Amino acid sequence: MKWILLTMGLIWANLSWSEGTIEVMGQANLSIPADYVEVNIGIDTRDKDPATAARKNATDMASLVTFLLHKDILPDDMRTTQLSLQASHDYQRNKITGYLASRTLHIKVRDFSSFDSLLVDLAQRGGNRLHGYQAKLNNPQHWQSKLLEAASNNALHKAKTLAQANQRQLGAVTHINELGTNSTPRPMFAQARSAMADAAPVPSSLQAGNVQLSKQLLIRYQLRD
Repeated sequence: MKWILLTMGLIWANLSWSEGTIEVMGQANLSIPADYVEVNIGIDTRDKDPATAARKNATDMASLVTFLLHKDILPDDMRTTQLSLQASHDYQRNKITGYLASRTLHIKVRDFSSFDSLLVDLAQRGGNRLHGYQAKLNNPQHWQSKLLEAASNNALHKAKTLAQANQRQLGAVTHINELGTNSTPRPMFAQARSAMADAAPVPSSLQAGNVQLSKQLLIRYQLRD
């Protein structure tokens, strides 16, 4: 796995000559290839009878889940996130025209090479909604030590530069404030295909992309003459 370390170049600093301290913000980013993608697959079923709509919707979703299991999607990588049954109205005539049953299945896909063909297969089996794509990491906490070290080094470099520019020497660290970690997926697509695409076999156009992790540290150092 290749990952890229990026440190931010902007300097934020607070020099206090009376207290003999300097406070700087250290920042670091990691760009890490995604381990899997998350996506939501929905099935909408319409019928004039609510029981029929609900029953067919449940049957279609059960068939979809069985298919995904055969495609090596693990049971723990699937969960139902939405379930509804609602009436469709003709408000001009003040009458119910039918019923809409809906279910949404949240899945994790770890084999990027078959992503597009999987979507086409799901469309054939009743999946008519696709949304909520996100690239994810299996263990983002694994990268926290690298982020902390990089952000700390970034702060130290800034503090030394500013201290030397003001004819001072950098002393010990007196305070560290961790401002948090941000995680942002960066998906990339060569050519997006929706779940409504035709059923012909297609090569995968998905590039899962990288997940961006960022860390900020506010560090205060003593200053010496």
